[in-house]
Amino acid sequence: MDTDETHTPVTAAGQPCTSAYDVHVAGRLSGRWAAWFDGFSLTEQHDGSTVLQGATVDQAALHGLLHKLRDLGITLLSVTQLPPGRHRHPTRAPPPRPPRSTLMINVTALTKRYDDRTAVDDLTFTVADGRITGFVGPNGAGKSTTMRMMLGLTRPDHGEVHYGDVRYADLRHPARLVGAVLDPRCMHPGHSARNHLRAMAALSALPAARIDQVLAEVGLESVAGQRTGGFSLGMRQRLALAGALLGDPQVLLLDEPSNGLDPDGIRWLRNHLTDFAGRGGTVFVSSHLIGELSLFADDLVVVGGGKLLAADTVTALTARSTGSVVAETTQPTELARVLTEAHATVEVTGARLSIRGADKATVSELAFEHGIRLVELSEVAPSLEDTLLDLTGASAEYASA
Repeated sequence: MDTDETHTPVTAAGQPCTSAYDVHVAGRLSGRWAAWFDGFSLTEQHDGSTVLQGATVDQAALHGLLHKLRDLGITLLSVTQLPPGRHRHPTRAPPPRPPRSTLMINVTALTKRYDDRTAVDDLTFTVADGRITGFVGPNGAGKSTTMRMMLGLTRPDHGEVHYGDVRYADLRHPARLVGAVLDPRCMHPGHSARNHLRAMAALSALPAARIDQVLAEVGLESVAGQRTGGFSLGMRQRLALAGALLGDPQVLLLDEPSNGLDPDGIRWLRNHLTDFAGRGGTVFVSSHLIGELSLFADDLVVVGGGKLLAADTVTALTARSTGSVVAETTQPTELARVLTEAHATVEVTGARLSIRGADKATVSELAFEHGIRLVELSEVAPSLEDTLLDLTGASAEYASA
């Protein structure tokens, strides 16, 4: 069967024909996984695999299901189209994934000093529920210290953090409200992945039934019995996230969760966090991968030197940068001089000039007036990375020459 075919067959009455499929995958996909697969029910087999049984109107919908399986890291074993009239069960709409209760984080006047150094300086911001907030800044900006104070691991000299109206230390069941990953290396190398989660579940009084569910959710079900000492950094990141998800929390606090993940793992993480926030969850995530963060974050909190530099939506922050103009010419020195006299900022690399402070029309006009021949002239749209570098450049502890 060619699953790339997107033509929809129709009946004589012009209605789409409904075809039934059995999709056989490796591993057990019980419980919360069921809501991921529209129109399919899950039946576990004796060999540990799962058959997704269901009806779909056309092969395009099936194609979408196969893409979803791939994105979730689930191994496809086979796809079988059932003969007409032999549906295993009637088509029905699946129950939606349950929404999460909303929980906003309020950070107020947070301050932390170490001897004569101020790591975090009067930091105030809000992390909205149902949204992904990125936490960015150069090395030494105070991000990790801030996240530790948000979890009660470091005592602030001043200020407070509230989840809703409650401080973290006053939460009755913190693991059921806040899941966190600050260091993926925090696991005993002699313990298996499953036993690591068993210990976490016992410490937080969480049901052991959640262990296999979260292992499957992060794609580690097949290595659940292996010792974590042999895990790669990417596998440790997945296991750490599984630990954060054990309590089915309303909030995720993640410090550099994409470190060590391959491209497929990064995409999986992006999709998972987007789904979590889409159901009302609150996500606060730090990252140095600005390009990746721009693909899924809604808001950004930017810090430098322990101080708040900006807190706004990704769209609003990106709009702060004016972009640049790139020009190639046989007379780079002359063009650079003319543009500098016009108060533009120019970087020259061979015959190419990167220009800020002048738009494309202005560069073209100045070149024409001074008889300078242009080989190429183009505009470069502003990027989030450029905006953040402009914001944090003065506060960077370690800056390139």
